Amino acid sequence: MQGSWMVAAFRDNEYTAANCDVAVLPKSGDGTRVSIYNGLGWAADANGSHTEEAWKLLEYLGSEEAQKRQAELGVTMSAYKGTSDTWVSCAPEFHLQALLDMSENMVIRPYSRNTKVWEDYSQETMVKAYTGEMTMDEVCEDIAAFMNQQLAEE
Repeated sequence: MQGSWMVAAFRDNEYTAANCDVAVLPKSGDGTRVSIYNGLGWAADANGSHTEEAWKLLEYLGSEEAQKRQAELGVTMSAYKGTSDTWVSCAPEFHLQALLDMSENMVIRPYSRNTKVWEDYSQETMVKAYTGEMTMDEVCEDIAAFMNQQLAEE
């Protein structure tokens, strides 16, 4: 599983362009569908030697104009509501509208001091569900136990 930030790379790769697509996530047992989100952040050193120029760049990158351009290029969807239509059309071979359709039920992507440790483990372990080595329930239980252990040790 990947996210909106991977669209351009998948579109520009011959194999993924021909063999991959986008779909909404399945609903849970209670009928809800929740996805995660995170944002792109820009920062500049307040004590830098080009603070005025840096501030102008930051202002531009956060502007509706720059966000629309980001969407048009396929970097990721725009941060402004109603401005991601060009992002949806940047890769017509994929059903990108599915990602926008899930935007109403999103929670912030979880982070911790050791995100990389449990995130890598999750991605590696998820392969076992895809290959049939373990059931999805077994994989999810294994990942949850590992993550809980890692979080408890932080």
